[in-house]
Amino acid sequence: MFRGRSAIEILVIVFTLTIAIVIIGFGAAIAFIKVRDPKVDVTDAARALLGVVASILSALLGLLAGKSEMLNRPMPPEPEHHEHEHEPTHELHELRWEDDPTDSTK
Repeated sequence: MFRGRSAIEILVIVFTLTIAIVIIGFGAAIAFIKVRDPKVDVTDAARALLGVVASILSALLGLLAGKSEMLNRPMPPEPEHHEHEHEPTHELHELRWEDDPTDSTK
């Protein structure tokens, strides 16, 4: 399950599983309380659970929309690579300590 995944992906998976287990446990606790004593009002707890689930689903849908938008964009053209791009523009013998513009002792 975790083979070939980056540390960020593993962290997201573990975090998501933790949240899912907590939400399922909370929902099961609400159901257990309601079955055990039908007179108990669990609307506030159910409303809180629904709010958490709605927030998580909206974040997931936003993430998916952003990824699909990124994948549908055309890729920018690759910049041209020139052989002499990284060559120095001066000769080494031209550089002297006296010519250093950052020298504050002058």
